[in-house]
Amino acid sequence: MTWLWIALSLWTAVAILVALVLGRTVARADREELGSFVDWDIAELEKDIHGAH
Repeated sequence: MTWLWIALSLWTAVAILVALVLGRTVARADREELGSFVDWDIAELEKDIHGAH
């Protein structure tokens, strides 16, 4: 029965680590997207897209 508690504890620890990594990744992606200073010129993008065809 002890092995069950050990396995459950290890599984929980791995799940917490995965949740932390995914949470940090999502938070970083949100911060980069929301904090982006890129100024998109839509007209220039449209010209590039349609001019390439």
